[in-house]
Amino acid sequence: MLTNIMYVTVYVTDQDRALEFYTEGLGLEKRLDFPGPYGRFLTVGVPHSPVQIILWSHAAAAGQPGGWGAPGTG
Repeated sequence: MLTNIMYVTVYVTDQDRALEFYTEGLGLEKRLDFPGPYGRFLTVGVPHSPVQIILWSHAAAAGQPGGWGAPGTG
């Protein structure tokens, strides 16, 4: 049974723009922001909540459907 969630990942193409949206637009607070071995580790969260949203950098269109002719689109 799930009793706690600590992190949720949201893939973004621009971490600075996403940070501005989540903090200034939605009122979340920046929690962590440091460079890591695999890229910038950036989190935001609702004030007074333990849950953090990881704003993880992801290339544009990565993981998107390929359209006609792409494998699996038959």
